[in-house]
Amino acid sequence: MSLLWEPGADSGWDVQAHLGLAKDSVLLASWPSVPDHWPEIVRPTLCEVRGLFSAFRLTKKALTLALS
Repeated sequence: MSLLWEPGADSGWDVQAHLGLAKDSVLLASWPSVPDHWPEIVRPTLCEVRGLFSAFRLTKKALTLALS
Protein backbone atom coordinates (compact mmCIF):
# COMPACT_ATOMS: atom_id res chain seq x y z
CA MET A 1 0.00 0.00 0.00
CA SER A 2 1.35 3.43 -0.85
CA LEU A 3 0.31 7.03 -0.44
CA LEU A 4 0.87 9.79 -2.92
CA TRP A 5 0.39 13.37 -1.82
CA GLU A 6 0.91 16.53 -3.81
CA PRO A 7 -0.01 20.16 -3.25
CA GLY A 8 -3.68 20.67 -4.18
CA ALA A 9 -4.73 22.83 -7.11
CA ASP A 10 -6.55 25.36 -4.92
CA SER A 11 -5.31 24.62 -1.40
CA GLY A 12 -4.33 21.78 0.90
CA TRP A 13 -3.14 18.45 -0.48
CA ASP A 14 -4.33 15.94 -3.06
CA VAL A 15 -3.86 12.53 -1.41
CA GLN A 16 -4.26 9.11 -3.06
CA ALA A 17 -3.96 5.60 -1.62
CA HIS A 18 -2.84 2.80 -3.94
CA LEU A 19 -2.64 -0.97 -3.44
CA GLY A 20 0.23 -2.57 -5.31
CA LEU A 21 -0.66 -5.92 -6.85
CA ALA A 22 1.53 -8.36 -8.74
CA LYS A 23 0.73 -6.89 -12.16
CA ASP A 24 -0.80 -3.50 -11.44
CA SER A 25 -1.64 -0.86 -8.88
CA VAL A 26 -5.21 -0.18 -7.79
CA LEU A 27 -6.44 3.22 -6.66
CA LEU A 28 -8.16 2.63 -3.33
CA ALA A 29 -9.13 6.16 -2.39
CA SER A 30 -8.61 9.76 -3.36
CA TRP A 31 -8.94 12.84 -1.20
CA PRO A 32 -8.65 16.07 -3.24
CA SER A 33 -7.75 19.37 -1.55
CA VAL A 34 -7.44 17.91 1.95
CA PRO A 35 -6.36 20.43 4.61
CA ASP A 36 -2.97 20.18 6.30
CA HIS A 37 -4.29 17.76 8.92
CA TRP A 38 -4.92 15.12 6.22
CA PRO A 39 -3.43 12.19 8.22
CA GLU A 40 -6.39 12.44 10.62
CA ILE A 41 -8.76 12.13 7.64
CA VAL A 42 -6.90 9.42 5.70
CA ARG A 43 -5.88 7.13 8.59
CA PRO A 44 -9.28 5.40 9.19
CA THR A 45 -9.52 4.32 5.55
CA LEU A 46 -5.95 2.99 5.56
CA CYS A 47 -6.69 0.95 8.70
CA GLU A 48 -9.71 -0.58 6.95
CA VAL A 49 -7.57 -1.44 3.92
CA ARG A 50 -4.91 -3.07 6.08
CA GLY A 51 -7.62 -5.18 7.73
CA LEU A 52 -8.99 -6.20 4.35
CA PHE A 53 -5.50 -7.13 3.14
CA SER A 54 -4.97 -9.27 6.25
CA ALA A 55 -8.28 -11.03 5.61
CA PHE A 56 -7.25 -11.75 1.99
CA ARG A 57 -3.92 -13.14 3.15
CA LEU A 58 -5.60 -15.42 5.70
CA THR A 59 -8.14 -16.60 3.11
CA LYS A 60 -5.36 -17.41 0.65
CA LYS A 61 -3.54 -19.50 3.28
CA ALA A 62 -6.74 -21.33 4.21
CA LEU A 63 -7.53 -22.11 0.56
CA THR A 64 -3.97 -23.28 -0.06
CA LEU A 65 -4.19 -25.68 2.89
CA ALA A 66 -7.65 -26.91 1.90
CA LEU A 67 -6.61 -27.64 -1.68
CA SER A 68 -3.31 -29.35 -0.89
